[in-house]
Amino acid sequence: MLQKMIGTTIRATFVSSGQTAVGITSELRDRDGTVVNTALATDSGNGHWFADHLLPNTPGTYLNRWVAAFNTSTYVEGQYVRAIAGDA
Repeated sequence: MLQKMIGTTIRATFVSSGQTAVGITSELRDRDGTVVNTALATDSGNGHWFADHLLPNTPGTYLNRWVAAFNTSTYVEGQYVRAIAGDA
C-alpha cells in the first residue's frame, strides 16, 4: 500500500501488456466507494499510462481504480493509497 501525506499529489501508473487499450481512466475512491477524483490517463509511450490525483485533506484509505477497454473486454485494476496527516 502506498502511503502519502494528505493534500499531496500522487502519480498513478498503468501498464498495458501489448494490447491497445482505449478509454483509460483512473479514479480515486474513498472507503465508501464514492469517487473523490477522476482523471483521463496520459499516454507516456510504449504501453505506459499515468494519471495525477490530489489526495483529499482527510486522512484515510483510498482506492486508485483503473478502468481500460480492450476490444470487447473491460479491465479493472486497483491500488490502495493511505493518506496520513503529518508535518509538512
